[in-house]
Amino acid sequence: MQKNEKIKVLCQLGFFFDSFCNNHAEIKDNKFYNKLDLAINDAIASNPYFEKQNIIYNLSYWAKILQENVLEPFSSKISENKKIKSIGIIMAGNIPLVGFHDFLCVFLSGNKSDIKLSKKDSHLFTFIYGFLKEHTSDIKEYVEINDNILQDYDAVIATGNDLSANQFKKYFDKVPNIIRNSRFSVGLLNGDESDHDLKKLSFDIFMYY
Repeated sequence: MQKNEKIKVLCQLGFFFDSFCNNHAEIKDNKFYNKLDLAINDAIASNPYFEKQNIIYNLSYWAKILQENVLEPFSSKISENKKIKSIGIIMAGNIPLVGFHDFLCVFLSGNKSDIKLSKKDSHLFTFIYGFLKEHTSDIKEYVEINDNILQDYDAVIATGNDLSANQFKKYFDKVPNIIRNSRFSVGLLNGDESDHDLKKLSFDIFMYY
């Protein structure tokens, strides 16, 4: 697939997300409407920290990103390999579709994503894979969802807690890797914040608990 073809199918996904989140009538008969609705319900059942509100918010965010005027300049900064390499991606499950950005970067770089989904967030990306596969059969050359231990990879991107991150570092030390562990942030308030600032801060803290 050429990069412009990848951007085209990603934009189709973004358009669908936007229509779904805004409840547009024209997609109500689309078979993917019911599939995404089911995937959201399954995601909520699999992870008690997920609610429909934060899943819809996440999908709305990606609807804004998966547009040509955003993807074109973003993808221009990503070097594209002439030879496809296999990049193992171990996704976390703490936020809906938290690993989608890793997939997006690997996909636009011309490489194949060998994805190990988190049991706490497997349904949403499985839906995405089905959507992309329906709109271009070539996607199978660039994505594989792996239920087993990753094998035959050229590099790895893995996200987990501190314990699993340490295990990842040892297990994947022989290949190029990006390993993420637990992270924390601190907000400093000096008393000059507006109500708007405080509402934004509270939203950032509480949207994903």
